[in-house]
Amino acid sequence: MENAETVKKVLAGDVQAFRHIIEEYQKKLYDLAFRMIGNKQEAEDVLQDSFLKMYSRLGQYNPAYKFNNWAYTITLNLIRNFLRRKAVLCFVYLDASSAEEAPKPELPDLSQNIEKELRGRETMGLLETAVKKLPAKLRETVILHYFHHNNIPETAGILGVSENVVSVRLSRAREILYKELAGSFSELSRDAGNHME
Repeated sequence: MENAETVKKVLAGDVQAFRHIIEEYQKKLYDLAFRMIGNKQEAEDVLQDSFLKMYSRLGQYNPAYKFNNWAYTITLNLIRNFLRRKAVLCFVYLDASSAEEAPKPELPDLSQNIEKELRGRETMGLLETAVKKLPAKLRETVILHYFHHNNIPETAGILGVSENVVSVRLSRAREILYKELAGSFSELSRDAGNHME
């Protein structure tokens, strides 16, 4: 409802009210663009285009639907168009130089077990690398559901597909990720066991 009110204000001439939409959505939409594209500058360009498109189409927004879904759908369509144009159908592997461009994780609590923290980060790194290799439709579904915490109905609304399609895609993605990561996780477990002896 809050976003619907903001939209009304903007359409009534209060252009500054659009800043609230930017502040609310820029971090998560940038994260989506960056995870799908893998390049900081290109993700920023898509994000800027996304907000320009939202602003120019505010009159078409139907307040009967969630603004969140509308914003995600616009951004996702721009990402898909970008990837088509660039013929990039899989995630770009983030090498050491581009990893610095990634959103910075929170600093670890140094009072915690450092070894456990490092194993957790290694596991998360393996998972993110495996997600980058998923086909685009599976990848965007995984990002929206698991990384952005949208439930299945919300994810379906954003993607414009049925809840059943989302469930099937998530199931397929989990199968692929399990096969991809099974060996890596058993190695991590063995390493952890060796350290504990």
